[in-house]
Amino acid sequence: MKVANTMVILTILLGLSTNASAVLLVGGNTLNGNFNSQISESTVDAQPFSNTVTWVNLSPSDNQNAQATRANLDYDGSRNVVMSGGDSRMFGLDTGHTISAGEVYDVGYVWRDASAWADASTEVQVTLFVTDDNTINGTRTDLVVDLSGLSTQNSTYEEVDHDGIYTATAADAGKTLFLVFRTTAASGGFGRLDNFALEASATVTASGPSPESAAEDVLVDANLFWTPGMSATTHNVYFGEVFEDVDGATVPTSAGQDANSFDPGGLAFGKTYFWRVDEVEGGAGNAVSKGTVWSLTAEPYAVMIPVDVNHVTASSSNATSTPSAIVNGAGLDGNIHSNNPDGMWLSASPDSTPWLMFEFHNIQKLDQMHIWNSNSSAEGAIGWGIKDVNIEYSINGADWTGLGQSSQISQAPGLPTYSNPQAVDLGLAVAKYVRINILNNWGGLLSQYGVAEVQFYGLPVYARTPDPVSGSVVLPSTVATWRAGREAQTHVISASTDPNALADGTAFSVSSMTNSVDLSTLDLQLDQSYYWRVDEVNEAEAQSVWQGPVWTLSTVPYLTIDNFDS
Repeated sequence: MKVANTMVILTILLGLSTNASAVLLVGGNTLNGNFNSQISESTVDAQPFSNTVTWVNLSPSDNQNAQATRANLDYDGSRNVVMSGGDSRMFGLDTGHTISAGEVYDVGYVWRDASAWADASTEVQVTLFVTDDNTINGTRTDLVVDLSGLSTQNSTYEEVDHDGIYTATAADAGKTLFLVFRTTAASGGFGRLDNFALEASATVTASGPSPESAAEDVLVDANLFWTPGMSATTHNVYFGEVFEDVDGATVPTSAGQDANSFDPGGLAFGKTYFWRVDEVEGGAGNAVSKGTVWSLTAEPYAVMIPVDVNHVTASSSNATSTPSAIVNGAGLDGNIHSNNPDGMWLSASPDSTPWLMFEFHNIQKLDQMHIWNSNSSAEGAIGWGIKDVNIEYSINGADWTGLGQSSQISQAPGLPTYSNPQAVDLGLAVAKYVRINILNNWGGLLSQYGVAEVQFYGLPVYARTPDPVSGSVVLPSTVATWRAGREAQTHVISASTDPNALADGTAFSVSSMTNSVDLSTLDLQLDQSYYWRVDEVNEAEAQSVWQGPVWTLSTVPYLTIDNFDS
């Protein structure tokens, strides 16, 4: 895109495009991009928003009588926009354009200082956005905020020509595109802007990866999707574990495929992968457009299971170092624990039968326990850190099962750089409680024991992240989804207006083989509030049912029937 005077702007904008599908959305006389069109062709110098075709004031004041354009300080013999400090003038526009996935947007304009401006301390801010109801005053979701850069010339128009400020995603597709521009100046001074232009073009390269590039916590059985390039007839997919290998590869992992999706055949837990899609055009030559290298990281095998500070207890504690300190992250920075004793537990002295007990919010399938041992600066001399321990677990807090032989916990260095917690294998024990029975400490001098931090990791066996989110208002026919528990083979979905019905098992329920359900199968009625839950089931496991959290939703009070003529 190139900014030019109004006589040739359309020619240059369209002529310079290297993509035959480029569309000028705003520019010249198109949607009054040159700001010359008025509702009333008055010769008065200053004109308000109310008399400026297509543009509206989106400022909080909603003042459509605010000055919008003037005819002085012209750029090419035309009217121009008046910008000022603060948010009293925000130039909004409904482009009327329906977004397509993969579209690339370019923006251009000219602007200058006018008078009393804080030179070289302000810039123009252009925002592309969509709304929840496809009207310009709906609830906004910003797609991109593009800045002109600070003014470099005093009282002289300078050009802004920014290509590729945003590429539309599949989530954007079908929505109406809106824009708003303003100055970033907080107060004082005036500026001018003219010949605003916005262009959309379809990309010839693959775009809109799903999962999005650099995504984390990606399901290990995920498939990969993308938005095809404009002229692509087939796709070459490259997939691997090393960026350089994928970027430089010439032999595709999957060549000449028709579908814009790829099954990597299962990901390894916690591993990062790289992938690239080259788009192949049909016709003579089969031109290939090399794609960007995207990345993703697979979900971890186990996730951290939080312990409430009120649900960890100990055989004893000294006055200041209570057991809550070992689960609240005090003194912990990433994987490094400080040697400040305020962030650790220390038992009373003497303590003849020392122990620590942890209670989870619900039953868990535990993989590992990470222990940062007592790490005060005197640890090397005194040796409060626990040494040999027996670990037990329980579902009810009364009946306990031991892990087997005792474990030895390494002594901490007493340094502020302590970064190697000991991982204790919990063998996928199913438990709500874990107890550490302490047999001795590293010093052997005092009957006093300490621990700096304890973290637990377990399999994500429960249903989570519902869509719609808990608390949403939905149609009774909405299809709800959730992230399935790790071992689930089937899913039992229950719903009721009475939360007690979920608790006692009398709620209406249906089964699904997938992590989705059409809510109409639960017989939801209009204008009702519901509690719903997903239980994950695998009859082959000892713990065959994982009863999920209770979520809520409300149904709309009535249905709207399009084109209904009463």
